[in-house]
Amino acid sequence: MTISPDKKLPRGEVFRTFWLTGLLLIGALAVWPVRAQEVAEEAAGEAAGEAAGEAAGEAADDYTQMQEEMAGEESPGDAVADQAEDGTGTRTRYLGPRNLVRVERDAATGKPRSITPGPYVPPGSIASAARVEEMADAEPAAGEDQSTSGPRSLLGLDQPEVDELQDLDPAAIGVLEPGNGGLPVDLWRGTRRSTLEALIPQLPVGAPSPAMGKLVRQLLLSTVGVPKVGSNGAPGLALLEARLERVAASGNLPALLEMLERVAPRHETPVIRDIRADAYLMDSDILGACAVAREARGDEGAVKWLKILSLCQALDGDRAGAAFNIGLLQETGDATPLFTYLIGEVLDRAQDEASGAGPGGTPDSAASGAADVPVALLDSQPALDALTAALYYSAAVQVPVAALDNSPAMVLASLAGRGDLDLEFRAEAAEIAALSGITPVADLVSAFDAMEFTEDEESSAFLLAETGVGARVDGLLYRLALSAITADEKTRYLRAAWRRAHREGLYPALAGVLVGPAAQIPLTDDNISAAHDVARIALYAGEKALAGRWYELARSLASQRNVEATKALVDMWPLMIVAGVGDVPFTPQILNLWRQSLTILPVREQRRRATLLYGLLEALGYVIENELWDDVLGTPAASGTTAPSLGVWRQLLIATEAGRLGEGLLLSMVTIGDAGPAGADLSALSSALRALSHLGFEADARAIAVETLVAHGF
Repeated sequence: MTISPDKKLPRGEVFRTFWLTGLLLIGALAVWPVRAQEVAEEAAGEAAGEAAGEAAGEAADDYTQMQEEMAGEESPGDAVADQAEDGTGTRTRYLGPRNLVRVERDAATGKPRSITPGPYVPPGSIASAARVEEMADAEPAAGEDQSTSGPRSLLGLDQPEVDELQDLDPAAIGVLEPGNGGLPVDLWRGTRRSTLEALIPQLPVGAPSPAMGKLVRQLLLSTVGVPKVGSNGAPGLALLEARLERVAASGNLPALLEMLERVAPRHETPVIRDIRADAYLMDSDILGACAVAREARGDEGAVKWLKILSLCQALDGDRAGAAFNIGLLQETGDATPLFTYLIGEVLDRAQDEASGAGPGGTPDSAASGAADVPVALLDSQPALDALTAALYYSAAVQVPVAALDNSPAMVLASLAGRGDLDLEFRAEAAEIAALSGITPVADLVSAFDAMEFTEDEESSAFLLAETGVGARVDGLLYRLALSAITADEKTRYLRAAWRRAHREGLYPALAGVLVGPAAQIPLTDDNISAAHDVARIALYAGEKALAGRWYELARSLASQRNVEATKALVDMWPLMIVAGVGDVPFTPQILNLWRQSLTILPVREQRRRATLLYGLLEALGYVIENELWDDVLGTPAASGTTAPSLGVWRQLLIATEAGRLGEGLLLSMVTIGDAGPAGADLSALSSALRALSHLGFEADARAIAVETLVAHGF
């Protein structure tokens, strides 16, 4: 029975329709592996019988030719099929986007055309490696200027030549080597240096996406050759500055300090000195920051250096020197009441503890019971940059929790790692930092494990989950889920924690935390109601095996007409197929059955979910039938999403088709943007995921697709 999504049904009919559709879907999902093997054996027998004829021989030749032309372009179906071998040598047939229906066609004469969604790029304007070679060997047309070097696109733009890569360039420094987490040394081959200098500053280092964070770190921290500098003899330090600035913005202080150590003194610029000073301040190396400030007094940004020198003098107990500098700052209006107050506190502390902090030294500790800043001064609270954070710490004054919201990533990472600060304050900083992947999951778990909760808090946990604020509530729910004895209690706390994380936009930070208690729920029939929650937490945290076990349990129980298992299986299937877990089947028929299961939802929500899933699946290489797309043509564009500039989008298509690995990866991240997959335009996101898959980052593309589904309520 076909159900039109626009047709409203009575409640009883909707219920009956849902379960009829569910049973059909379960039948397909539950018995598919067995039937697939039978189909494979039947197909093998038929193929053996046909192989005797001359026509079969010609077809084999055509197939061989097509395989040679498509060598190296492994489809999702190939990947799953390769993993389906079992101990007896049999193979579960993969029914994915390719090999679904055998259609007799003439032998292929070229590579398949890309259907990447995106801005229009005229044919021929994308010079892939093969096209460049083909054009180079071709004879010039009559009347064509033979003096022109290199191919030109139909847009009239010169195609970039393959630049020579220089591994001794100062911009080539990194801390990740190939084979040890780093990307290939020829990452930027074929990319112009000017392109990198324009795109690196746009790299979204703080996107709330663990999968994006991994790729961004690799891009920034890998030791790779870079395109050569122009022939004008300039040192070309703009690229080095851009890389260091993005590493600093990402909050990865250890990596930043290591990279700064590899910058030669002759390559030190005002921009790099500014980054170095902040890094030293956040590493509690006040002496090093003072040395940088003294050297940089003649640079632009003299106010910053004057403020750092004021801190240095205050730590030395030099009241006269600090007062003189503050007087200069007051004349220009750059000395806020808060800054003056904190310098005074540092002076008083240095004087009282002179025996414990020598010249240029730092305080032994900032007690967890640090004083609060006077309320009257909070109105002048500046941005919590590295200097202001160092002032708070040196003065033993508690940083206001509200100041964390707009703090730079490096400041958050530094504050979260200070063991002598208030525990709950550190947990707040760690949770915010974990959103962008700055704080490791283990550090956030450690902060939650160290918290102590009252009986009143524990008894009011579900109310606090709905109305409470702050990391303390998240820590409470995590601890209760972890310590709950029964599976039912554990599931209830886990569900409350996940619902709260989703509402507050904290699931990128908390998925890795909650997967611990989720893994403790026994994999039994009685706990099947937890399957969907456990699966999405596990997939978001990268624990595919855990999600796969719950999916198999749901599939087994659903084949026995278990109602809860049926619902769980329908809910889990989109996540599992996008994540590429195990032998989860995909066919147009199963996708259509999933679409029919949405009829219990409002029409607008049906189409929103279908459009999102179709777009992600096509980006990953699956084929969606036109009839399914026709059903969602009236879906309006999602509001609140961000699309990249036309230039970035266009360049993504060009770089991907040309096989420029680093440039395509970089442009994919820029295309998705700072808001991450949750806030990206679906068309642009689809282009980025397709590019990642094409360039060999299919696992990362799938991880981002899972994050997208979870963000949109799947």
